Amino acid sequence: MRWLNIICTTAFLAVIFLPQNLSAKVGYCSSTKEMMLGVRAEKMRLIFRGISVNGHLVTVYLNQSGKFLAVVHQHNQKSCIADEGYSGDGVELKKYERS
Repeated sequence: MRWLNIICTTAFLAVIFLPQNLSAKVGYCSSTKEMMLGVRAEKMRLIFRGISVNGHLVTVYLNQSGKFLAVVHQHNQKSCIADEGYSGDGVELKKYERS
């Protein structure tokens, strides 16, 4: 029984304290600081940013392997992964002003 307690405690602590990989985490939310540490760990670069109709900063990141990640940054210093993917086409982006 003692070994079972040790194994369960170790597994619980590993889940809580090990750095989280951002893959397959759509809907995952954390502090903006923690989210950005994960983005940097995945070696992603910013390819788009804009303000949503709700007033949130929306960013899209891309890494060398073609993985992209869309993140919504809220005013309360919380960020959530809105979507991710592994393939797509590059497009020319132009800056548009609001009309």
